Amino acid sequence: MRRLADSTRLLIEFLPRSVAPAETVDRVADLLEEAARLLGEGMPEWKPVFPTSQGEFASEGFFPFSPMVGVFNPMAPPVAFEFHPEGISGTARFGVAYQGPPGCVHGGVIAEFFDELLGAVNMAAGNGGLTAKLTVRYRSTTPLYTDLRFEARSLPPSGRTVHAKASLWAGERLCAEAEGIFVMVDREKFEEITTGSHPAAEGGS
Repeated sequence: MRRLADSTRLLIEFLPRSVAPAETVDRVADLLEEAARLLGEGMPEWKPVFPTSQGEFASEGFFPFSPMVGVFNPMAPPVAFEFHPEGISGTARFGVAYQGPPGCVHGGVIAEFFDELLGAVNMAAGNGGLTAKLTVRYRSTTPLYTDLRFEARSLPPSGRTVHAKASLWAGERLCAEAEGIFVMVDREKFEEITTGSHPAAEGGS
């Protein structure tokens, strides 16, 4: 799965930059259509998967299909991170598929990355919740093709509310920082809502 995600990630990286002739593009499209057919054979109905223990969040399999940090999701940029008592730290590298202003990471991508990062650090601290508010401060442009450094930490919860903070750096230059407010939800109720078996999933209260 990692090999498949890595090769697809390369495809995503090359697609907007390619100058291949039309016959090559058609050939690649044929190969991709065949690959999609092979992967789709016998595919079961999709259902959400919930981690069974906090330990899963500290492993290499953390959110494996996340669009921001998932090792098996080709849409996720290369991200390396580690958990420690103070929170999460690591590096990320964004290619042209994530471009906003020329040569820079799109601001919306940065916001999505922070949202995932803050959720992750809360999960690792045993205080997982849903995003209620996300505030991002863009301090400078965030360059493409640069090993960016990030840090995140979760603050002690207050009732059902959890606050978390994160920052993103290019070398010694602060690119952006974020603060999030999260609301902890009963796990069983959340699974019921997600799977459609709770009245709230159908517009109830």
